[in-house]
Amino acid sequence: MRRIGKTPPKNLVYAQVSAERIMLRRVATGDVVDDVPQAAIDLHGVQVAFGRAAGEAAGWREDLRLVNGFSHPRCVLGDMHVAALTLKWFLGQ
Repeated sequence: MRRIGKTPPKNLVYAQVSAERIMLRRVATGDVVDDVPQAAIDLHGVQVAFGRAAGEAAGWREDLRLVNGFSHPRCVLGDMHVAALTLKWFLGQ
């Protein structure tokens, strides 16, 4: 039976994701992460940085490419692997 007024679990996080923005809010504390859902990936496929830091890293390293796993003209995900890695990294924040 569910109790009214019960506090939410400490690990409950609401997520809003689009190609331009990722926003995560931890319900129990109200902590918010608001950033750009992009990853900087090197030539070997290693993820070097995420979010705004990925854009900065790509600016000073020529071997990095910016990838947005949530950017696609017709659906929510453009690259499932990159989207999952990006979401996992931001959830860790």
